[in-house]
This record gives sequence, structure tokens and C-alpha cells, in this order.
Amino acid sequence: MNHKRVYWIYCELELNLRIKPRKRLKREKPDELAVLEVPNEVWSMDFMADRLEDGR
Repeated sequence: MNHKRVYWIYCELELNLRIKPRKRLKREKPDELAVLEVPNEVWSMDFMADRLEDGR
């Protein structure tokens, strides 16, 4: 059925249009962070922008 026509008919008859709830995405839980045994064992970098030598 055409959803626009169904909506129009429901409005004409003053019926409540059933609104379907959105399906939520199931997300996997992230792995736990490893506990470091030695200071500075793992390094990471966080940056807001990245640029090549030629400016691109």
C-alpha cells in the first residue's frame, strides 16, 4: 500500500496512525583495556587534523 494514501485516509477518518518504533542496533561491548606492567610500554596518539607535506 502507498504510505501517503494510508496517511491521508487515516487523517480523513480521524484515526490514530500507528507509529512503528525504531529497531535499536545491538552493539558489542569493547574489549577491556590491558593493564601495563612497565611505564611507557604502549604509546598512542590523538589528533584533530592530519596533513601531508604538500598541504593536502
